[in-house]
Amino acid sequence: MAQVVSTDVKHVGELSWRSMPTLAKEHTGSIQILKAGFSMNEEGKLVKGDFVLDMRSITCHNGESKELAKDFENHLKSSDFFWTEKFHEAKVSFIGSWYGFNPIESNQYSLTVLLQFKDDARTLYIPAKIVVNENGVLEIKTKLSVDRKHQKTTQTSSASFISSKDEIIVDELEISILIDLRAIGC
Repeated sequence: MAQVVSTDVKHVGELSWRSMPTLAKEHTGSIQILKAGFSMNEEGKLVKGDFVLDMRSITCHNGESKELAKDFENHLKSSDFFWTEKFHEAKVSFIGSWYGFNPIESNQYSLTVLLQFKDDARTLYIPAKIVVNENGVLEIKTKLSVDRKHQKTTQTSSASFISSKDEIIVDELEISILIDLRAIGC
């Protein structure tokens, strides 16, 4: 029998991200998780779940100066990208999961993910490694590709040598999610 657990506890976890621009240094940062809920089977394997991101909490952790990191953070919050002034939250739902599709590595899942942000929703199919560590923290690690044009995000630049603003960054992101299961009652 699957157990369903959910919560409205403030910031129960964090999503860390890493992107690789084609013409600049990589960017890293985080977004706080407002609430989360999961269904697990009797063996403790993920069946489905979701979490809500506080898009206003997005931060940039680049090794550059604090001023440049803050400028990039503000750009991500602008209407060019996530428009956090209007769209405060984003939702990630695991609507299907298959455990053990990779017999060589343990804790491997194939996930069907519904990604909802701004006024759009997209279904993605991604592999992920999911474990619960010794401190009761659910760890999800994956790489995914999000077509920014579908999500209505763009890159603006005044650089005249760039023929297309979409050539500046690539769509692939590395994602690491940490959710404190004790904070949501597991």
